[in-house]
Amino acid sequence: MNAQTFTNASSRLSSAANGFEWGTSVADFNNDGWVDIYERGTLYINEQGLFFRDMFAESGLDQGSSTFGAVFGDYNDDGYLDIFFENFGSPSRLFRNEGNRRFVFANSDANVNVSVLTQTCGWADFNRDGTLDLFIDEDRGNNILLKNTTGDRFENISATAGVPTNGNSYGMSWGDFNNDGLPDVFIATCPGGNENHLLVNNGNETFTNIAATAGVNDRSSSWGNIWLDYNNDGLLDVYIANTSSDPNILYRNNGDGTFTNVSATAGVTGNGGFGCAAADFDNDGWIDIYAATSSPQHSLYRNNGDGTFTDIAVNAGVFEDSHDAVGLADFNNDGWMDIFTAGSPQNVLLINDGGSNHWIGIRTRGVSSNYYGVSSRIEVYSNGARQIRDITAGSSFCSQSDQLRPIFGLGSATTVDSIIVRWSTGVVDVVRNIDADQYITIAEGVGFNQSPVAGAPLSPLSGDSLSGANLRFSWSGAVNPEAEDLTYRIHLWGTGVDTLIQVINDTLLYLPGPALPGPGNYSWRLEVSDGYSLVSGFDIVDFYANPTHENFTSVTGVDISPDSGYSEGVVWSDFNNDGLPDIYVSNLLSQKNLYYVNDGGGFNRVDSLGITARSGDSYGATSGDFNGDGLPDLFVIHGLSNQDQNNQLFLNDGAGGFTEVSATPIVSDGGRSWSCSAIDFDRDGFLDIFVANYGQNNALYRNDGTGNFTKVTTGAVVSDGGFSLGNAWADYDLDGDPDLFVANANLGSGTGAANFLYRNNGDGTFTKITEGQIVTDTHLSVGGSWGDYDNDGDPDLFVTNYGGQNNALYRNNGDG
Repeated sequence: MNAQTFTNASSRLSSAANGFEWGTSVADFNNDGWVDIYERGTLYINEQGLFFRDMFAESGLDQGSSTFGAVFGDYNDDGYLDIFFENFGSPSRLFRNEGNRRFVFANSDANVNVSVLTQTCGWADFNRDGTLDLFIDEDRGNNILLKNTTGDRFENISATAGVPTNGNSYGMSWGDFNNDGLPDVFIATCPGGNENHLLVNNGNETFTNIAATAGVNDRSSSWGNIWLDYNNDGLLDVYIANTSSDPNILYRNNGDGTFTNVSATAGVTGNGGFGCAAADFDNDGWIDIYAATSSPQHSLYRNNGDGTFTDIAVNAGVFEDSHDAVGLADFNNDGWMDIFTAGSPQNVLLINDGGSNHWIGIRTRGVSSNYYGVSSRIEVYSNGARQIRDITAGSSFCSQSDQLRPIFGLGSATTVDSIIVRWSTGVVDVVRNIDADQYITIAEGVGFNQSPVAGAPLSPLSGDSLSGANLRFSWSGAVNPEAEDLTYRIHLWGTGVDTLIQVINDTLLYLPGPALPGPGNYSWRLEVSDGYSLVSGFDIVDFYANPTHENFTSVTGVDISPDSGYSEGVVWSDFNNDGLPDIYVSNLLSQKNLYYVNDGGGFNRVDSLGITARSGDSYGATSGDFNGDGLPDLFVIHGLSNQDQNNQLFLNDGAGGFTEVSATPIVSDGGRSWSCSAIDFDRDGFLDIFVANYGQNNALYRNDGTGNFTKVTTGAVVSDGGFSLGNAWADYDLDGDPDLFVANANLGSGTGAANFLYRNNGDGTFTKITEGQIVTDTHLSVGGSWGDYDNDGDPDLFVTNYGGQNNALYRNNGDG
């Protein structure tokens, strides 16, 4: 038997060091379609599977001083996953997701008051009213059931609901074990000598503990537990991770309200367990088990399909032995479940190597039910077999795997015969004959529903400046497979403002200047909804706006204005992260570049850094976060027509300084560089760099997300030798991918040259446009800029020409 294998990809984590090993949770909290990761003190945002950046410090979250873990759930049903921190030495905390990658403390607003030692929590719609409720395990007090009463406020109904009151509760999981449509609760207790609990949901907002009669009242030292249908009989079984020398337990559901301990015959009796999770890692149609133990090594139990399991951890490349927390998700969206474990000395990310089996991933979108369909059940039928999953949010011990978007392995089947969704409100949807190897969305009362794909921002873009009484925002239209009516929403935040602009029916918005409180740095992000799914664009655009002035006044008497020289380029960026844009000026000849720090009232020149140490022939610079640490870095170009000079890349160290990068193609290439730009041309979430070179081939460098750039060596963009001076990017054909204009002029001979226009094909390649005035006019062109001057929704092009020639304006006809 061949083991499913995994590749250690921990290098993709921006900071893997960790000294805490109890809980971890995974969920797509920012709605961009990529599953993110939380573990204590760290919130990794998934940048399209290639890099995970810790953004905890900028998220507005405050987990408190003593946190076991957290659980994500959309308690106010606005389409954004909120987060509840499970604290053991301070009150537990609920934070509401604002939708712009920021959270707001909500304990008071939501009437949440949990001050005892909290262990595991789980969200569910236990009373089938369409809103999410919260069950909270307590170690030193009564367990708590918070009933959602208004859609955003809770009532503690623990006393009347009949939840256990004797403490010692560690792990918990929601699951409908008796198939009556109501989620039940399993509670694992510790230390040994305390009985585990099985709470059957009576359907009237009360529970009855039937653990003894069901045969699951084991007295081991139990921590994590999960529901899973390991034998595909349509009944949820339960697996329990026990610590110390107590063996882990697998209870088979007999279908009559009782369970049988089959651990020994199934081959899953490892011990020392804390966390556990279940997924079909090899997509063969049989769900497997992952058991996280502090010692010995973790176990990955492959389901053999005959009621037994084989531990394949070693052959699979799973070697962890000191991590107690595990979260499972498809982090790179390839349909194969990956593994994240948290613990000392550092966190570990294992990416599934995949295989030839097929799969189907399913998102549920509630209408009368809660948005994510939590507490609904999915049944998948293929090749005569049935599989079931309950949509859950929180399980095991202080952890959460991605069960909001479950994956079903299909083995050799290339289609799914049928999918049944039994919603928590009682609605049933059936879809049939679905192709394998894709993620699909099923909407309540609608059935199969393809989610829209968010458009891309067009204006403003990162680094832009806006001014005037009306501020213009535009974006490319979303891809809409179902031809439904789409609405757009803009999150706008920054200096003194944090707002959501809803129900926009066009791809253009004029925002009155008074909507912004004054000059400052702002950010915006685009979302689209088809009425069922809310999808966020990946890009967050940072820009500067001055809504109080339409005219400019020359500023004199500050340190920046008396500095005269041969200046060729300028970059605005908040390099020192104080909320104020600073200035970097590139100079020619023997003059050093200049760096000015904005103090709020003026600028202070700083000459002590490496970014100003080198003198001579700097034609420009560009800035962006090239290594995913949230800080703006700097790329500087150099070159004369008769001399090759290397360009420079500086990474921001976060302490007011920069580190120069050496021995990488982007800085070892000698060139005659005249302009550069930072752009995510391949839409992988990382800023790449384009360099326009004079008298030789231009250069395009692809970023892997860590600040490491690889030179693109094929394609017209990098093989068209010309006399290139300026460049400008825009999505002129509105397909969601940035296209490139390059301005050319032979300044030595004074003759014109054809400019270049490249259409981005969306797969990392470009097509050179050979027809049209933009590329056939031969002027002495030195630069270009895109803008929608006629307000028809597509960008037009203005080209500046040298040597007494007229400038040119090209109107976009909208047909590509």
